[in-house]
Amino acid sequence: MTLALKTNKLPSGSAIKMPQATSYPWYLVGSLYLLIMHPSGDAATLDAILEPIAPSVRKWASLVVVDGEESSPSFRWYHYRDSEHAIDFWPASTIKIYTAVAALEYLNQLSVSSDSALIFERQVGDRWQVDAARTPREMISEVFRRSSNEDYTLLLRFVGIDRINTQFLIPEKGFPHSALMRDYVVHRPVVYENTEPQRIRIVEPDGKHREVTHTWTGLSYAKQRGATILSDTTGNATSTRELAECLRRIFFAEVLPPEKKVSTHRSTTGLDSPRRRRAGRPGEQVGRPVCLDRWHRDLSAQCTLFPQGRIDQQLCSGCGVCRR
Repeated sequence: MTLALKTNKLPSGSAIKMPQATSYPWYLVGSLYLLIMHPSGDAATLDAILEPIAPSVRKWASLVVVDGEESSPSFRWYHYRDSEHAIDFWPASTIKIYTAVAALEYLNQLSVSSDSALIFERQVGDRWQVDAARTPREMISEVFRRSSNEDYTLLLRFVGIDRINTQFLIPEKGFPHSALMRDYVVHRPVVYENTEPQRIRIVEPDGKHREVTHTWTGLSYAKQRGATILSDTTGNATSTRELAECLRRIFFAEVLPPEKKVSTHRSTTGLDSPRRRRAGRPGEQVGRPVCLDRWHRDLSAQCTLFPQGRIDQQLCSGCGVCRR
C-alpha cells in the first residue's frame, strides 16, 4: 500500500478515539484520518493501524502526508514496520509507473513529442523485424487506464533495461533499491526478449524521423539491488517508499528543488495541453496529419497488434488497414 495525502492537522489537544478493527475498510479510513489529523495521538504509527487487519497476512505500506500551503508544502512520512527499505515482495503492476515516467524523461531528452509514432523492431540475423507501432501518449494512457501489460512492455522496450536502471532508477532520483528488468508478456510481437538488439524508429508529428537502438549489456541490476522475489537476477523490485516518492516528485514538481524533479518537460512532451491541441488557438493549425505511406508495413503491424486501437486514419490514406 502506498498513499500520498493532503490535509490540515487538528488543533493540538483535540480529543481523538481510535476506531475498532471490526469493520474494514471503515477502520482503516478512520485510523488514517486520525493519524493525519492528529499525528501525536494513539494512531501515530502505521504499525498500530495495520497490525489488527489480517494479522496473519504480510503487509507493506508507506504513507506520505502533505501539510502546509501548496507553494511551500512539508511532508511527513510513515512506514509500516520495515517497509521503507523492504523489497521482499513482488511489485506486480505498481512498477508500471516507472516505465511511463522514464519514457517521458527520455522523450524530453530527445525533444520528441508524445504524439510521435514509435515503430518497434528487433534484430533477426542481419535484418530488422517490425513488431509494432504505437504513440507514447497512447501507451501511457493504456498503462494507467487498464494496466496494459503490452503497453508497459513496449515502454520498457523503448527505454531499455540498461537506461532505466542506470539513468532513472538510481539513488539520486529517489530509487536506491528499485530494479526493473522483466516485461509482462510472453508472446510475439510484443515480448521483450532482452538479449535481442532493439531498434525504435521515431516518426514525429512534423514528419521528421530518427531512430534509437540498444542492446542489454547483460548486467543484473536486480541482483545488484538485492531482489529476492521470483528471480534474484531478472526480477523486478521496489519499495513502497520509492513508489510514493515517485508520485511525490510528479505531483509536487513545481515546488521541489531541481534535483528532486522528474525531467518530463511539458513543453516537449505536450502532455499538459490535450484540450488546447484539440481546440487550437486562433490562426493555429491543429492536428496536422502525418503522411506515413512509406511505412505501410509498420502501420499494418500496429493494426495487427491493436486492431481496435485508436489509430487516426489520416496517418496513412493508402494502407487500407488502419481503422478508428
